[in-house]
Amino acid sequence: MKINWFILISLVGLFFACNSSSTENDPEAMEKEIQALVHDSLQSNFLDQIYLLDKEARRHQSSMLQIYGFNSDEYKQSREAMEVLDKSNLAKIERYLEVHGHPSRFMHSREARITPHQIIHHSATVETREKNFDTFFAAFETGDIRGPEFALFLDKWYKMKTGSSMVIKNPFKEDFEIDTLLYSLGLKDSMDVVRQ
Repeated sequence: MKINWFILISLVGLFFACNSSSTENDPEAMEKEIQALVHDSLQSNFLDQIYLLDKEARRHQSSMLQIYGFNSDEYKQSREAMEVLDKSNLAKIERYLEVHGHPSRFMHSREARITPHQIIHHSATVETREKNFDTFFAAFETGDIRGPEFALFLDKWYKMKTGSSMVIKNPFKEDFEIDTLLYSLGLKDSMDVVRQ
Protein backbone atom coordinates (compact mmCIF):
# COMPACT_ATOMS: atom_id res chain seq x y z
CA MET A 1 0.00 0.00 0.00
CA LYS A 2 2.89 2.38 0.71
CA ILE A 3 4.15 1.96 -2.85
CA ASN A 4 0.71 2.77 -4.28
CA TRP A 5 0.53 6.04 -2.29
CA PHE A 6 4.05 6.92 -3.40
CA ILE A 7 3.13 6.23 -7.03
CA LEU A 8 -0.06 8.27 -6.79
CA ILE A 9 1.72 11.23 -5.19
CA SER A 10 4.54 11.00 -7.74
CA LEU A 11 2.12 10.90 -10.66
CA VAL A 12 0.17 13.89 -9.38
CA GLY A 13 3.38 15.84 -8.77
CA LEU A 14 4.77 14.95 -12.17
CA PHE A 15 1.47 15.83 -13.85
CA PHE A 16 1.39 19.30 -12.30
CA ALA A 17 5.08 19.86 -12.98
CA CYS A 18 4.71 18.91 -16.63
CA ASN A 19 1.45 20.78 -17.17
CA SER A 20 2.33 23.94 -15.30
CA SER A 21 1.20 26.99 -17.24
CA SER A 22 3.96 29.18 -15.80
CA THR A 23 6.53 28.85 -18.57
CA GLU A 24 6.18 25.56 -20.44
CA ASN A 25 3.27 26.69 -22.60
CA ASP A 26 4.07 30.40 -22.58
CA PRO A 27 7.24 31.52 -24.39
CA GLU A 28 6.85 35.08 -23.07
CA ALA A 29 6.72 33.86 -19.46
CA MET A 30 9.77 31.67 -20.07
CA GLU A 31 11.64 34.61 -21.59
CA LYS A 32 10.77 36.86 -18.63
CA GLU A 33 11.86 34.16 -16.19
CA ILE A 34 15.21 33.67 -17.92
CA GLN A 35 15.86 37.41 -18.35
CA ALA A 36 15.17 37.90 -14.63
CA LEU A 37 18.05 35.59 -13.66
CA VAL A 38 20.42 38.49 -13.10
CA HIS A 39 22.46 36.95 -10.25
CA ASP A 40 24.46 33.74 -10.11
CA SER A 41 22.38 32.48 -7.19
CA LEU A 42 19.13 32.97 -9.14
CA GLN A 43 20.66 31.16 -12.11
CA SER A 44 21.79 28.29 -9.89
CA ASN A 45 18.32 27.99 -8.35
CA PHE A 46 16.71 27.96 -11.79
CA LEU A 47 19.07 25.28 -13.09
CA ASP A 48 18.94 23.27 -9.84
CA GLN A 49 15.14 23.05 -10.13
CA ILE A 50 15.40 21.76 -13.71
CA TYR A 51 18.04 19.24 -12.61
CA LEU A 52 15.98 17.93 -9.69
CA LEU A 53 12.72 17.72 -11.66
CA ASP A 54 14.48 15.88 -14.49
CA LYS A 55 16.14 13.45 -12.08
CA GLU A 56 12.91 12.76 -10.18
CA ALA A 57 10.91 12.26 -13.39
CA ARG A 58 13.46 9.73 -14.67
CA ARG A 59 13.45 7.94 -11.33
CA HIS A 60 9.66 7.81 -11.48
CA GLN A 61 9.71 6.49 -15.05
CA SER A 62 12.18 3.77 -14.07
CA SER A 63 10.00 2.85 -11.10
CA MET A 64 6.92 2.55 -13.33
CA LEU A 65 8.86 0.28 -15.67
CA GLN A 66 10.07 -1.96 -12.84
CA ILE A 67 6.71 -2.17 -11.08
CA TYR A 68 4.28 -2.38 -14.01
CA GLY A 69 6.34 -3.39 -17.03
CA PHE A 70 7.04 -1.91 -20.46
CA ASN A 71 3.55 -2.36 -21.92
CA SER A 72 1.66 -0.98 -18.92
CA ASP A 73 -0.47 2.16 -19.02
CA GLU A 74 1.43 3.48 -15.99
CA TYR A 75 4.77 3.25 -17.79
CA LYS A 76 3.36 4.72 -21.02
CA GLN A 77 1.92 7.67 -19.10
CA SER A 78 5.22 8.27 -17.33
CA ARG A 79 7.06 8.08 -20.67
CA GLU A 80 4.67 10.60 -22.25
CA ALA A 81 5.07 12.94 -19.26
CA MET A 82 8.85 12.56 -19.58
CA GLU A 83 8.70 13.56 -23.27
CA VAL A 84 6.72 16.71 -22.38
CA LEU A 85 9.18 17.56 -19.62
CA ASP A 86 12.21 16.92 -21.89
CA LYS A 87 10.82 19.29 -24.52
CA SER A 88 10.12 22.00 -21.96
CA ASN A 89 13.52 21.61 -20.27
CA LEU A 90 15.36 21.70 -23.59
CA ALA A 91 13.65 24.96 -24.57
CA LYS A 92 14.55 26.49 -21.19
CA ILE A 93 18.17 25.33 -21.30
CA GLU A 94 18.81 26.44 -24.86
CA ARG A 95 17.39 29.87 -24.14
CA TYR A 96 19.30 30.05 -20.86
CA LEU A 97 22.56 29.29 -22.69
CA GLU A 98 21.81 31.94 -25.32
CA VAL A 99 21.18 34.60 -22.66
CA HIS A 100 23.59 33.70 -19.85
CA GLY A 101 26.09 31.29 -21.37
CA HIS A 102 27.22 28.07 -19.75
CA PRO A 103 27.21 28.07 -15.91
CA SER A 104 30.62 28.54 -14.33
CA ARG A 105 32.24 26.07 -11.95
CA PHE A 106 33.28 29.05 -9.82
CA MET A 107 29.93 30.84 -9.63
CA HIS A 108 27.25 28.15 -9.83
CA SER A 109 26.32 25.00 -7.94
CA ARG A 110 27.51 21.60 -9.15
CA GLU A 111 23.96 20.65 -10.18
CA ALA A 112 23.54 23.93 -12.06
CA ARG A 113 26.80 23.35 -13.90
CA ILE A 114 25.84 19.87 -15.11
CA THR A 115 22.19 20.65 -15.92
CA PRO A 116 22.76 21.86 -19.52
CA HIS A 117 24.76 18.72 -20.29
CA GLN A 118 22.16 16.48 -18.65
CA ILE A 119 19.21 18.03 -20.50
CA ILE A 120 20.89 18.17 -23.90
CA HIS A 121 22.19 14.62 -23.41
CA HIS A 122 18.54 13.47 -23.28
CA SER A 123 17.71 15.18 -26.58
CA ALA A 124 17.26 12.74 -29.44
CA THR A 125 18.50 14.98 -32.24
CA VAL A 126 21.86 15.67 -33.83
CA GLU A 127 20.67 19.24 -34.49
CA THR A 128 20.49 19.96 -30.75
CA ARG A 129 24.13 18.92 -30.37
CA GLU A 130 25.21 20.93 -33.40
CA LYS A 131 23.37 24.01 -32.12
CA ASN A 132 24.99 23.82 -28.68
CA PHE A 133 28.44 22.54 -29.64
CA ASP A 134 30.26 25.90 -29.57
CA THR A 135 28.93 26.67 -26.08
CA PHE A 136 29.84 23.21 -24.78
CA PHE A 137 33.29 23.25 -26.39
CA ALA A 138 34.08 26.67 -24.87
CA ALA A 139 32.84 25.43 -21.46
CA PHE A 140 35.02 22.34 -21.79
CA GLU A 141 38.07 24.45 -22.57
CA THR A 142 37.49 26.61 -19.46
CA GLY A 143 36.82 23.57 -17.26
CA ASP A 144 33.13 24.32 -16.74
CA ILE A 145 32.36 20.99 -18.40
CA ARG A 146 34.54 18.12 -17.23
CA GLY A 147 36.25 15.86 -19.75
CA PRO A 148 34.08 12.77 -19.11
CA GLU A 149 30.89 14.82 -19.61
CA PHE A 150 32.18 16.33 -22.84
CA ALA A 151 33.36 12.92 -24.11
CA LEU A 152 29.89 11.50 -23.35
CA PHE A 153 28.26 14.41 -25.21
CA LEU A 154 30.49 13.75 -28.25
CA ASP A 155 30.15 9.97 -28.09
CA LYS A 156 26.34 10.10 -28.09
CA TRP A 157 26.49 12.52 -31.03
CA TYR A 158 28.81 10.11 -32.86
CA LYS A 159 26.50 7.19 -32.04
CA MET A 160 23.48 9.10 -33.37
CA LYS A 161 25.29 9.76 -36.64
CA THR A 162 26.88 6.32 -37.14
CA GLY A 163 24.68 3.92 -35.19
CA SER A 164 27.42 2.80 -32.79
CA SER A 165 29.78 4.18 -30.17
CA MET A 166 33.36 4.89 -31.12
CA VAL A 167 35.72 2.04 -30.34
CA ILE A 168 39.21 3.14 -29.31
CA LYS A 169 41.89 0.61 -28.45
CA ASN A 170 42.87 0.69 -24.76
CA PRO A 171 44.74 2.18 -23.08
CA PHE A 172 43.90 5.70 -24.14
CA LYS A 173 43.77 9.09 -22.47
CA GLU A 174 40.63 11.18 -22.20
CA ASP A 175 42.19 13.94 -24.34
CA PHE A 176 42.86 11.41 -27.10
CA GLU A 177 39.25 10.15 -26.93
CA ILE A 178 37.87 13.69 -27.18
CA ASP A 179 40.19 14.65 -30.02
CA THR A 180 39.34 11.45 -31.91
CA LEU A 181 35.62 12.09 -31.52
CA LEU A 182 36.01 15.72 -32.59
CA TYR A 183 37.96 14.65 -35.65
CA SER A 184 35.49 11.86 -36.50
CA LEU A 185 32.53 14.25 -36.19
CA GLY A 186 34.21 16.75 -38.53
CA LEU A 187 34.66 19.28 -35.72
CA LYS A 188 38.45 19.44 -35.82
CA ASP A 189 38.33 22.97 -37.24
CA SER A 190 36.67 24.13 -34.02
CA MET A 191 39.86 23.37 -32.13
CA ASP A 192 42.96 25.56 -32.22
CA VAL A 193 45.31 22.57 -32.16
CA VAL A 194 44.70 18.86 -31.94
CA ARG A 195 46.51 17.55 -28.90
CA GLN A 196 49.17 14.87 -29.45
